[in-house]
Amino acid sequence: MENHLSGCNGGIGCVCEEKSYWAVLVLGAGIALMEFVGGFLSGSLALLSDAFHVVADTGSNGVSLFVAYAVRKNLWEERKLRAVSGYAGALFLGFAAIWIFLEALERIFFPNEISAWSVVAIALLGAYLNYRQHRMLVATHRSHVTHESMRFHVHSDLVQSLLVAAAGVTIALTGERIVDPLFSVAVAVYMFFLTIRLSRRSKATWDGLRS
Repeated sequence: MENHLSGCNGGIGCVCEEKSYWAVLVLGAGIALMEFVGGFLSGSLALLSDAFHVVADTGSNGVSLFVAYAVRKNLWEERKLRAVSGYAGALFLGFAAIWIFLEALERIFFPNEISAWSVVAIALLGAYLNYRQHRMLVATHRSHVTHESMRFHVHSDLVQSLLVAAAGVTIALTGERIVDPLFSVAVAVYMFFLTIRLSRRSKATWDGLRS
């Protein structure tokens, strides 16, 4: 049946949404762990910054999983939970962005050795796994805000992984290690932008609940 997993008839007891979210969540945690380990071993701050972004998005996806369950069980209002989780996600993104920015500034003046091709390989593997997450969500497509939020997070992770791979190729071909911290500064600025955007969306949602 369209928008349902194999073997599901789409009835009242349908849990396709939760199953796909669980798969995306577990895969996201694996990607984050892989990139954290790869970032430390390769010396790439860009890869570490990507890992922080994946952690933030995986946390948001975890909330989406709970929302899908709560809405089905009528345990809590979706908008209220999204607002609270949005503030928590913004706080994590903000702290991560500050750490990445300060670390990148230090590495601009004191660049470290980077295993560029290792960065490329790990980033491309991460991008492929992000694509698999995307396919999982497409298999159980929904039109509500929770599902669209998860698709946005997965898509942004995919794009960033490809950009990290491009940065790794640039370092490997030119030997310019400064590319890594410069890219990380750009990621930190992007994460600041996401922090502000997420905070505003959460505030708007919360204000809407109070009105």
